[in-house]
Amino acid sequence: MAAAIPDFRRSVEILQRLEMENRAQEPLTGLAQAACLRGELTEAVRQAIPITRHLLSHPLDRTVDSFLAIHTYYAILRAAGDPLAGDVRGLAQAHLQHRAAHMDPAHRDAFWAMPGHWEMMGMAQSRLGAPGLGEEFHGVNDAHG
Repeated sequence: MAAAIPDFRRSVEILQRLEMENRAQEPLTGLAQAACLRGELTEAVRQAIPITRHLLSHPLDRTVDSFLAIHTYYAILRAAGDPLAGDVRGLAQAHLQHRAAHMDPAHRDAFWAMPGHWEMMGMAQSRLGAPGLGEEFHGVNDAHG
């Protein structure tokens, strides 16, 4: 990850110069994640707070993987005990539910099986057959339980 830091910084510079703020969030996410992986949680949080505020007020359209950015900031803020983590988790849950609701039902099981999706929804795979779970998560069903 350390080798990618100069590339993340350069990407941020270029994207901001092109006024592509949403796309700039992706390399900014990489910088915050790199700080966290180096054990620099205070620095990761310092980087995460302004970007998190951006995420909470602007949809990350035109990005490659907005869930990765949202999940990364949630993990950083949760590790630091920052109260914004709850808001970010709510955003992630809404994002996942929206995506699942608008995809081909044949692909939903694979979507929910992707890393981080179950955990972000606050569910364990073993609970999928429980009453009340399923429809609200757009395609989650007993097939995984």
